Amino acid sequence: GDEFLVFMPGCSTQRAGEFAVHLTTLFRQHVRTVLPAELEVAVARFLPGHESGLSLKGLPRSAVAVALAPDGRQVFATDGENVRVWDAEQGALLRTIAVREVKLKALVIAPDGARLLWGGEGAPPQVIDMETGRPILSFQRHPGSVSALAITPDGRRALAGGSDRVVRLWDLETGQLVQSFT
Repeated sequence: GDEFLVFMPGCSTQRAGEFAVHLTTLFRQHVRTVLPAELEVAVARFLPGHESGLSLKGLPRSAVAVALAPDGRQVFATDGENVRVWDAEQGALLRTIAVREVKLKALVIAPDGARLLWGGEGAPPQVIDMETGRPILSFQRHPGSVSALAITPDGRRALAGGSDRVVRLWDLETGQLVQSFT
């Protein structure tokens, strides 16, 4: 497949700015967005290798969600069925995290880098242990599909929004609903 450059504003809860990631896609068109000159230094700081055209291969279909580890060393992407993890500097595929019972639409990394929060269709949002790749917490009272996720900078709470048009604030330690925004 062809390659394209994607910008991800706010993909890390600890760092502001934009990050560049090359992803493989099945599209036949070749699309390339040029990084604005004033962002060149910022992107190079957070994602070494972008300037050399480093590309991350391994997704069998187009990416539907991407995230960057808080330390900037790993890139995460999903095509909805699996999560792939690459070394951000070398571009090497490090691992694939199997996804069961859900078609992913959103993912975010906790500030401690030890947990991944994902959501989509078919199951409530889940907190995944990065070391094992297994769910450690599920937000059971979240109806409908999830299309947007965020984690607070302290890693204690998460926001989830989706098809029911309600944004919910969750406690990441207990899995309890804290508040709903309608």
